[in-house]
Amino acid sequence: TPGERAEMLLKLADALDQHADELAELESQNVGKPLGSAKDEMPVASDNIRFFAGAARVLEGKSAGEYMRGYSSWLRREPIGIVGGIAPWNYPLMMAVWKLAPALAAGNVPFSAAFATVPVLVMAVYLLIARKLGAFEAL
Repeated sequence: TPGERAEMLLKLADALDQHADELAELESQNVGKPLGSAKDEMPVASDNIRFFAGAARVLEGKSAGEYMRGYSSWLRREPIGIVGGIAPWNYPLMMAVWKLAPALAAGNVPFSAAFATVPVLVMAVYLLIARKLGAFEAL
């Protein structure tokens, strides 16, 4: 449900806040970003996730209408399934958030390929999601 998706995204944002310092350290060590800049990015990322948590509950758009005489139109909001997010290697955390959060808010399963050049931070965030949200208990 939209409420469940919103709650899950809020938990993700909280987990990002709880691990912000270690994630910033990882980003700084992995790609050479100044530690201060990496730390500044963390609350922006969690705020974006909270934005999409709210958006999950208020999907906009006309739900029914009369566009032709004698016919009614409806929009049925259903997840489309697996969503592939393609992001460049630069600005990894926000690129991941901008792909991941809207897909989850809409009820889809986001997918990102684990390329050898993907910054470690993105993989760490995905592991954090799996551990904190119970996606994969074995991890």
